[in-house]
Amino acid sequence: MKIFKQWLTIGCIIFTVLAVAIILLNMAMGVTTQSTVNLILFLPCAFALSAAEVLFRSERLPRWIRMLSHYLIYTLSCFLLLYLPRASKQPMINVAIFVFFSLIYWAVFGLIALIRSRVRKLLEED
Repeated sequence: MKIFKQWLTIGCIIFTVLAVAIILLNMAMGVTTQSTVNLILFLPCAFALSAAEVLFRSERLPRWIRMLSHYLIYTLSCFLLLYLPRASKQPMINVAIFVFFSLIYWAVFGLIALIRSRVRKLLEED
């Protein structure tokens, strides 16, 4: 029950942040209408991202399985639910964008892992 409440809470927070950010971005660009379908697709994406966060915080699985599942859930949910419904009909562009976001994900995650390992080593030395 605790994991379900955590998943639901994180999912609602992610949905709210995504929806407000997109609405504010549209207002800043001068677009006054927002398709309801676009906002509805944020909800399953938010719950998928929430599941990835809950799974990643779990200490029961090895770290590499948590990282891999986090990556797969994040990229596939964002790609399938947010990007693909509005994507161009050219498959090579879609694959290139998927690869580009995958590289960004691993670069950011690698940087975070490097910083954490450095901090952990510094704390162990003290």
